[in-house]
Amino acid sequence: MDKRIKIKKVRIIMAMIMMLIIGTASYSRASSFSFKAEANKVEVTPGEEVIIEMKVSDIDMGEHGINVVEGNLEYDESFFSRMEYINTNEWEITYNNEEGTRKGKFLIAKMAEGVKEEECVGKIKIKVREDISEGEGQVNIRTIQSNDGEALVDEGERVINVKIKKAGEEPEPPFSDNEENKIIGEEYNNSEEKEKQNAETGDKIAVVLGVMAVVVLANIGIVILNRRKNKTQDN
Repeated sequence: MDKRIKIKKVRIIMAMIMMLIIGTASYSRASSFSFKAEANKVEVTPGEEVIIEMKVSDIDMGEHGINVVEGNLEYDESFFSRMEYINTNEWEITYNNEEGTRKGKFLIAKMAEGVKEEECVGKIKIKVREDISEGEGQVNIRTIQSNDGEALVDEGERVINVKIKKAGEEPEPPFSDNEENKIIGEEYNNSEEKEKQNAETGDKIAVVLGVMAVVVLANIGIVILNRRKNKTQDN
């Protein structure tokens, strides 16, 4: 009877080990990247053009890096008269300007090998209407995503505020120093930091599971040695 109980215990322990191994192997670090959208000016005169430079940085997307970025572009047509994309660094932009649910959808792709360092992936040139004398308009880049080869990686949204410069008013610094945009950027940075903390927690869990597996294996070894010892004594 004792022999059957021991065999049953060994089977249970082996099942536990398999579960630990599967749990450790299935853990993977979360992919991430940063997307920047910086305007060369945020205060303009009627009819002036604004250039928004789009960059990727802080890339942690596996061994192949990043070679695609997608999102949705929305801008205030009562403030801006026209918009166009400018390709850079072998990145090519496809933009859907047709009316419908997919209007504003864009895809930026690089057919060459993916990048792993900061790089400009394209520019947006947008012109302020000539028939306005005051006001403010927004350019929204929403649902910014890339792909690490296994899953979509979300980078949130970016908002650029542009306003008509009043006579005698000191110009505001460009987008990167704009307070509202800094707040938005900080929110996404905090979100990214939380993801990294979760990934580090996953690392710790993997280590703990590994230690547990070693302890269980050691106990199995002790059980086997005791069984052999008992058989030797019986003989």
